[in-house]
Amino acid sequence: AFASRRRLAQLRTERRRRRARDDTQRGVLELAAGQWKSAEELLSRAAPDSDSPAANYLVAARAADLLDATDRRDEWLSRAQEEAPEARAAALITLAEMQMRRGQDNAALQTLEQLDASGDLNSRGLELMARLCQKLGRSEQLRALGPRLRSAKELPETQVNEILAQVQLEEIRSAGERRDAPAAGGA
Repeated sequence: AFASRRRLAQLRTERRRRRARDDTQRGVLELAAGQWKSAEELLSRAAPDSDSPAANYLVAARAADLLDATDRRDEWLSRAQEEAPEARAAALITLAEMQMRRGQDNAALQTLEQLDASGDLNSRGLELMARLCQKLGRSEQLRALGPRLRSAKELPETQVNEILAQVQLEEIRSAGERRDAPAAGGA
């Protein structure tokens, strides 16, 4: 009797995991097809029984964000970090990307700075931080990122060179404006 109960429990667990795999696959396909509500529902429902709950929650967060449901987005990002503390970088970079998409550039930069302060900023986060510094006109901060950008092996060298060339161009432009300012004042 005990063995049959244990076997029954194993069968239920296997069935839940199989359903979670199926729902995860369907959820990802729904997201790709623009069916964000059903994607969020499938992915979040499957998360507890899936092989990688944090991944499910991260993708559910993206679906919620696309639905403009920022409270649910934040909840899924939080759950991803609870399930797998090593997913913190992925969750915060995902949040920064979503903030950028919404035009919340200062908030996105703060999110990435928080990640950087903890020492968890990876190449993708570094790239986003550089883009934000460039967009927000923070050339000093961007210049300080230069050595780290150059040493980030995952970033294409041409992309890094382009970002840093823009910094140098902006510095030259600013120096020219400073030099011309006194002349314009005396005229």
